Amino acid sequence: MAEMMLRNLIPDIDVSSAGLSVQEGGAASRYAVEALARCYDIRGEWDGPQQITYKKMCDSDLILTMTKGHKLVLDRAWSEFNEKVFVLKEYVYNADECGADFDVDDPFCGGADTYEKCASEIYKAIMKLVQRLNEEY
Repeated sequence: MAEMMLRNLIPDIDVSSAGLSVQEGGAASRYAVEALARCYDIRGEWDGPQQITYKKMCDSDLILTMTKGHKLVLDRAWSEFNEKVFVLKEYVYNADECGADFDVDDPFCGGADTYEKCASEIYKAIMKLVQRLNEEY
């Protein structure tokens, strides 16, 4: 969802999404697609899940994870990229804004309401990310 939100907000940016353990070739979650369309009027082609790879890590300027656990896995697997791997909410918020919990709850196996709640959480962080990127670049 974060990928599609960012593509929608900054169309000329090269952005992709990849997971740590995915079944490639599958479709995007129906609930994720519906939440984006219903709540944010975001429609379009979505490649579906892709596995993170060394090449994707090399080719990326910035890598944002949804949880501290995801960041830790990437840091351990490819420590040479530590300087460009961040937890999304940790990258855009300070502790006063977000408290101690920088993780985005995974909606996997949840229903439409779970995906909409997750989409809202991600969208708020993506809006802060867009602001930060506009200031830095």
